[in-house]
Amino acid sequence: MGEAVYNRGMIIFFLLGVTALTSQVIYIRELTVVFYGNELSFSIILSVWLLFGGLGGILGSFLLPRLKSSKCWAGWLFLVTAFLLPLVLYLIRLSRNLLGVPLGEVIGLSSIFGISLAALALPAFFLSLLFILTVEIMKLRNPAREIPTRGYLLEAAGSGLAGLMLSFFLLSRWDSFVITLGLSAILVGCGFFLLVGKRTGITIGLLTGAVFLLLTPLLQQQSLKTQWAGFNLLKTENSRYGNLVVARQEDQISFFENGFLLASYPDPQSRETAIHPALAIHPAPYDVLLIGDTSPGSLYEILKHPVRKVTAVEMDPAWIQLKKTYDPTPLSLDGREVNLVPGDGRRFLKKTDERYDVMINTLPEPSTLLLNRFYTLEFFEEVKRHLKPGGVFALTLPGMANYPNRELLELLGSIQQTLRLVFPSTVLLPLESTHFLASSPTGILKDDAQDYLEPLKERHIRNLFFHESYLPFYLTPDRKTQLSDALRSNRRVLLNRDRQPSAQFYTTLFWSSYASPAAKTLFQKLMATPLWVWYLLPVGWLIISLGFRHFPFFRKAATLNSMGWTGFSEISFEMIILLAYQAVYGYAYLWIAVILASFMIGLVLGSWLTLKLKSPAEGLLGNLTKVQFGIIFYPLFLLAILKLLENEKLTWVPLMEYGFPFLAAIAGFFGGLQFPLAQRILAGEKSEEKRSTGLVYGIDLLGSCLGALMAGCFLVPVLGTFRVCLLLTLINLTSWLLLMLVPKTVQPASRL
Repeated sequence: MGEAVYNRGMIIFFLLGVTALTSQVIYIRELTVVFYGNELSFSIILSVWLLFGGLGGILGSFLLPRLKSSKCWAGWLFLVTAFLLPLVLYLIRLSRNLLGVPLGEVIGLSSIFGISLAALALPAFFLSLLFILTVEIMKLRNPAREIPTRGYLLEAAGSGLAGLMLSFFLLSRWDSFVITLGLSAILVGCGFFLLVGKRTGITIGLLTGAVFLLLTPLLQQQSLKTQWAGFNLLKTENSRYGNLVVARQEDQISFFENGFLLASYPDPQSRETAIHPALAIHPAPYDVLLIGDTSPGSLYEILKHPVRKVTAVEMDPAWIQLKKTYDPTPLSLDGREVNLVPGDGRRFLKKTDERYDVMINTLPEPSTLLLNRFYTLEFFEEVKRHLKPGGVFALTLPGMANYPNRELLELLGSIQQTLRLVFPSTVLLPLESTHFLASSPTGILKDDAQDYLEPLKERHIRNLFFHESYLPFYLTPDRKTQLSDALRSNRRVLLNRDRQPSAQFYTTLFWSSYASPAAKTLFQKLMATPLWVWYLLPVGWLIISLGFRHFPFFRKAATLNSMGWTGFSEISFEMIILLAYQAVYGYAYLWIAVILASFMIGLVLGSWLTLKLKSPAEGLLGNLTKVQFGIIFYPLFLLAILKLLENEKLTWVPLMEYGFPFLAAIAGFFGGLQFPLAQRILAGEKSEEKRSTGLVYGIDLLGSCLGALMAGCFLVPVLGTFRVCLLLTLINLTSWLLLMLVPKTVQPASRL
């Protein structure tokens, strides 16, 4: 009977993994809508989740010896968490209203952190604490088994399956409330399973799910209505690429993706200034490529010129249809060809042999890693290869009101210097936005208003804004001189590359200068830190740690140190792998989810292997040292793979593209090996037997928290993947050296 109860109870670990990963993804997506989030806000959200997950594990390790009934506490905590999950989702959608921040206004980094803290602290804390409590309950059922390792394995398996299910099925079909209330029903069932038994628990869970299903439409409608107050929602849709919203405000229809305003109808000023400069300056713009927008309004502006063929590439196929439906701008083709292509613009250029007279990038500024790929040195080189002789390339960045501030100058300077490495001729037009034009031949591009107005007159093009009353007002000698002088005086900027996305960092600083000046100052100080300081930090940590070598707690400290820095490294590995995949193959939501799921599968395999081998207690620390030694070389291996991908002949070999999930699985494999070894080492010390699982689990998550914050917010964008990989090698080398100095024997644990 006890064995049967044990076997049924172990499924709780799997369900905890499903719940944790699913709720984490749901909250990240919803907060991304609130924050118009780039990877910086994503890193903050993830770090807050990991921080309180780690605190839940550590606090749980200290609470266990004091709890009289872990089963009762866990049962009630499951029920509390079940009702907390949908409540948090509702509050996230109301957060802008509660803070009085209108739609369209950027939220500062301090507010991002505050909202993330308020929303995620309790769910992350409770789910982590539930894992620790469930480990203790299962130990009481069957103390002879290696419960922590099996629980860790099952939780990782649940997370991996949840990642695949969300990507391939759930997110594109159901609203966040449907999914979240389904999780709540699962938690209610788990709670009553522990409190009153299997049959009653499952029955109550199913009944709760049915009730929640009835409540879903009401909660969904009410929360969206409040979230988009002031707008009439015409369409909401969760595609595989994000949350899509079409909303009307008075006579204007706006298109939002993940809360970010992509375009509006009617909005002739933005479209005219984005489209006409490159077309007007080119003497014969017959073949045109538009990257970023397929709306009829943008195509209408292009077709005013004597073009023969227009190709418009848009990432999300869902937008192509939505823009056709809600942007009724009439198009007069007159025998001309217009092709709407769903897919990634960079991938399209890799696959096509077509060459164009004019190429226009209408994507938003590089506020995310995805968008940044269309502003890098590698992308500009690809553009140049697809331009005909005398071809013109155009892109748009934020503009200056009176005088450009330092942050805007850094962003503009980074793009300008990167463009100049590829194109011998570049021009900046300081209109309401800053417009870059680039071409290979010199002498074609001009910055005088008449150079753009004359072709419009010759082609009999009539515009509402981009005309003789608009251009001379902005393209004055004073404004042009002011901008060029300011850029010349601010030359210390980083070039923007695929593997060093500095423009994304500068964009974050630019918006932070308005919404969160204190955070902007902190990041600027970090950016000014010399490279050698970052490499010196692990060495300093090693020297300080060596001062405690002869203390009794050194074995435990070295073990936890290894676990923490491995958590830091693994999150950083994930960031680098995701960045590399996006940079080379383009944003494929399914594949990114597969990469994350592969990481969790690697954790499962590592934990399973440790269980299978069953290392003797006296050899645990030696095995942990060997695993740590292997992690030293993983970032170097990662660098070698990324170097191979620079060869275009290898880039499109299927083995290279489909090998990315295996890179993530290898990284996860090391973490899966480490957790059970570290837990058993601590469990071998009688004083830490009950606390071992919580301490190792918590330190792992705290290390991951620091990695998410540092790697996502700063290290990868500023230092680049090459330097970050070297830094990770040095960090893991110091962890290995500390383990080498610890005696390699431990006392056998009474409970595993």
